[in-house]
Amino acid sequence: RPALADSEKVLEGEPLIKLQAYDWQTPVPLSLETRFAEELKLEIGDKMLFDIQGLPLEGVVQNTRKVSWNSFQPNFFIIMPPGVLEEAPMTILATITGLKNDDKMLFQKRVLQQAPNISFVDVQDVIQKVLYVLDQLSIAVYLLAGLAILSGLVVLYSIARYEVKMETWMFSLLKVLGADFQLLRKWIIVRFGILGFTASFLGILLSMGFAYMFWVFVVKDSWHWVISEVLILCPIITLVCVATALLASQKILQSRPQLFLDSR
Repeated sequence: RPALADSEKVLEGEPLIKLQAYDWQTPVPLSLETRFAEELKLEIGDKMLFDIQGLPLEGVVQNTRKVSWNSFQPNFFIIMPPGVLEEAPMTILATITGLKNDDKMLFQKRVLQQAPNISFVDVQDVIQKVLYVLDQLSIAVYLLAGLAILSGLVVLYSIARYEVKMETWMFSLLKVLGADFQLLRKWIIVRFGILGFTASFLGILLSMGFAYMFWVFVVKDSWHWVISEVLILCPIITLVCVATALLASQKILQSRPQLFLDSR
C-alpha cells in the first residue's frame, strides 16, 4: 500500500516509503497493526521472515499503527511498502464508492463480462442487514429499559409511601406545632431529591464505567466520552423521583393530625 488509509494512524515509528529498487537481500520495512504486534510481542526493529511462493523474504518492523476495523475498508495486520511484492502472485482488493443502487447491477454485469473471476461484495447491503438486526435488538433493549423504569417507579412509590407512613406521627406532631403543608412538602422534595440525584449519579457512573471497560477491553475499539448528554439524565431522574414521592405521600400529608395523635 503506498499510503495509509483514512482508517489508519501511525502510533510509533516512521511511515513507510516506496522502495525504488529492492534486491530481496535487505530486510523490507514493515508496518504492523498495534494489537497484532502486541500479541506476537513484536517491537520496532524486530525482524520477521516470510515465505513468498517459496522465496524467503525478511522484514523489519518500522512502525506500528492503529486500525479502525469498523471502517469497512480493506485493512491488514501487516503492510509492506510499494516496490517489493508487485511481481508476486496477488489478489487485488478495491473499494468503489459513489454508485447509485440502480447502477450497481449494471456495473457488475459489465465488469463480469470482461473479467469473470472478479467477485463483488455489496458492503452497503451488508451494512443495511446489520443495521436491521441492530434495530431489532434495540427494540428489545428499549422494552427491557421500559420495564426496568416501570418496576423502579413502583419500588420507589412503595418506598416513599412506606417511609411517609412510618413517620406519620412525626408529620402530625409538626402540623400541631405549626408546620404547614408546604413545609412538609418541601421536606419530602429535599429528602427524595437528594436520594434520586445520588442514585442516578452513581448509576450513570457505574454504567459508563462498565460500558468503557467492555468497549475497550472486549471490543477493543476507541471510546468517545459523551458526558453532557449522559449527565442530563441526573436532573430528569431526580424530578421523576421527587414527583413519585410526592404522589405517594400526598394523601398522608393532607390528612388531619388529630387522627394519628389520638391513636397514640
